[in-house]
Amino acid sequence: ITPVVVHGDLWSGNASVGSGQVFDPSACYAHSEYELGIMKMFGGFGGQFMKEYHALVPKTEPVEEYDDRVTLYELYHHLNHNALFGGSYRSGAMSIMKRLLATYESEAKT
Repeated sequence: ITPVVVHGDLWSGNASVGSGQVFDPSACYAHSEYELGIMKMFGGFGGQFMKEYHALVPKTEPVEEYDDRVTLYELYHHLNHNALFGGSYRSGAMSIMKRLLATYESEAKT
């Protein structure tokens, strides 16, 4: 994994087309797929966007674990939002953790 500069808080409310503006950045060096966690959490980016995104920034190896990595990055944002705002973010975090544990628990025991 080669770290790249990411926006850090890229969701549809922080996106614009053609304005040359950056809204509410939380920029850092991270895995290129880190950005996709909050995009998945709040939605607003359709299939065509993702197709074009991955034409420029390919999924990293192992590709078969791509969805789980994005889900793991989404978990970070659920935990962060729970700490900041409380509410339903806790249940979202719990759901993600249970799903990932069910997938990888047997690997952790070996």
